[in-house]
Amino acid sequence: MRQQRVAVITGGGGDLGRALAKAFAAEGARLVLLDIAPALQRAVALCRKLGADSCALRCDVSRESNVRHAFRSIGQRCGQIDFLINNAGIEGPTRLAEAISLSDWERTLQVNLTGAFLCAREAVPLMRGRGGAIIQIGSVAGRIAYSLRLPYAVSKAALEALTRGLAAELGRYRIRVNLVAPGPIAGARMDRVIRKRARAIGRSESAVRESYERASCLERMVSIDDVVRSVIFLSSATAASITGQTLEVSAGWMAQRL
Repeated sequence: MRQQRVAVITGGGGDLGRALAKAFAAEGARLVLLDIAPALQRAVALCRKLGADSCALRCDVSRESNVRHAFRSIGQRCGQIDFLINNAGIEGPTRLAEAISLSDWERTLQVNLTGAFLCAREAVPLMRGRGGAIIQIGSVAGRIAYSLRLPYAVSKAALEALTRGLAAELGRYRIRVNLVAPGPIAGARMDRVIRKRARAIGRSESAVRESYERASCLERMVSIDDVVRSVIFLSSATAASITGQTLEVSAGWMAQRL
């Protein structure tokens, strides 16, 4: 990765977003982190300590006006985008379909799917003529029958279709578009998912955690670092001929379902 390429990371204040920012900082990239979480400023401060030219922009990716304003600012500050990492996402509700409100359904898709579309749409003019990579953070939830999490699963399944369509349209500009589909990622967010699922099905948190771990061939969850390394790979020259693809990083979740 060449010095001072520009990486835009949505959801930059979360655990995965912060880890992605650190990795791109280590590669010499100039960073723009987008989020609405208060932790966004801490993530930028961390990257600056690593010597990276970094800035934070408050942006709700589900709101078109927010996204347009953010990318207009990026154009003015940086003049280009080389990497867009669509990492922003929410868990959505944990309940049966009959109990899901329309507002919960729409909010989950607006953040996880529409947000990725809006960011990609606004990034393209700043990438066209340079080439680059757009990487979506999906989930194996979009590839399986995932009960109690329908809005989340549907948003991630649709994100794969968005990825393939964008790859077909943007290849002429040397912009590659791929998706990383992690399995359950060990950490605070997964702890919340487990807690909600345990309540919904009336089982202990330890039993639910074990069921997630045993569902993979390697009988474990994946780490944030596993996902980060995959994103860095897809951003690199090593992946120059890879586009329109889903890279599953799941410790073998899908293999258990064949």
